[in-house]
This record gives sequence, structure tokens and C-alpha cells, in this order.
Amino acid sequence: MDFHPRRSASRLRAELEAQLVTLSGTQPATLHDLSTGGAKLGASRLPRSGECVVLKWDGVEAFGTVVWSREGQCGVWFDELLDQKVVLAARDAVDSSRDRNRDKLRSLAREWVTGSLNRI
Repeated sequence: MDFHPRRSASRLRAELEAQLVTLSGTQPATLHDLSTGGAKLGASRLPRSGECVVLKWDGVEAFGTVVWSREGQCGVWFDELLDQKVVLAARDAVDSSRDRNRDKLRSLAREWVTGSLNRI
């Protein structure tokens, strides 16, 4: 019996803003994880399994096919493998976003403690 793993590449866990382009239009999406061969993403109107899509994020465009779609998420298998540098750049974007969010929360906490937080 031959063993065939579901994935040939490890996935980067991410929460990046993306765009999902289908024949019915373009919509915002969240890129939940990414590998050289595919991605998992969330969107309000998901394409069906078998549908061809373009996934865009941070200046990257990846063409692919939806291989599963359920519960607000779908999996896309890319037509061509991404260069590992693209995945690493996405990791850097995730790290940068986390740093900005951490800094923003620290600043808000500091303002709250010192009483200088603007009230609405």
C-alpha cells in the first residue's frame, strides 16, 4: 500500500487580508494559511469546489482551483507552485502585522493607565 500525504508542503498560519476573484466578481477574503501548493481562506461568499479563482494578497496573484468549500472557508490548490520566497514574504508580513498590533495595544494600554485615552 502506497502512502500519499494530503500535503506536500508545510503551511504558514496567517491572517492576511486578501482578495478572492471569481467569475462572479471580487470580494475581500482572509488568507488563513499558505503553502507553496495552496491556501485556506475565509470569505463571505465562497466559490464552489471545482471553481477557478485568483487569490491576491500583498502584490501576489495566484491562480488556482477550489478543492473544498464549507463553513465559511475554502481550500485552493494553486495551478503552479509558489516560490518559497513568496511564502517567506507572507510570513514576514504576518510578523510585521503582529508587531504593529502589539505596539498599538501597548499604546492604548499606556493611554488608559495614564488617563489620556480619548473618550468617545
